[in-house]
Amino acid sequence: MYGDADTARDAMKGSKGQVFVAGAALFVVLLALIAANLAPAPAMPATLAIEAQLDNIAQEYRYAIGLSAIDESDRLDDFSSYLRDNIQSFDAIYALVSVQPGTYTLRIGNFLRNPAAISITAEGSSPSEASGTVDDKETGSWDFTASGDVNITIEYTIQDIAYSQSLQFGADKNQTIGWFDIGIRSGESGLRRSGTWSVAG
Repeated sequence: MYGDADTARDAMKGSKGQVFVAGAALFVVLLALIAANLAPAPAMPATLAIEAQLDNIAQEYRYAIGLSAIDESDRLDDFSSYLRDNIQSFDAIYALVSVQPGTYTLRIGNFLRNPAAISITAEGSSPSEASGTVDDKETGSWDFTASGDVNITIEYTIQDIAYSQSLQFGADKNQTIGWFDIGIRSGESGLRRSGTWSVAG
């Protein structure tokens, strides 16, 4: 009679042990599944990260053009210099036109890591042409008189490669026009953003 009770207890102990081992195995499987679900998301491709960064920087350039119009200064120079010092492989060139009725000043900032040969054609202005060399991290400035519509073409040459940009505006009212071309290089490729922004007053 007691032997049957002992046998039953031994059988129960054995089944409890099996349940414990099965439960532990199931717990390990659950931990593995949870860990797989909590794995970090795949890294964003470098070009997508650079694209987002350039879009943000382009917006900040527009903001800097607005600030330049407010305090009649060149905020793009300090901003471009800051970006060159703090973002690897960043480069930029910009033009800032400050217009008062009958006259305007054109400033060009070079942050392209090489000297830039600048040639300016200014239709509707006097003088109608201007030129110069702007070293890296430097700005050049030219003054013009005008009374009507103005069409400026800026040609710049970097390492024997020529580029151009045109700007149109009226010289009969106070305004500030800014243009920028910015880029970040990643490996063998790179992305660029450019834009023009005009602020009246």
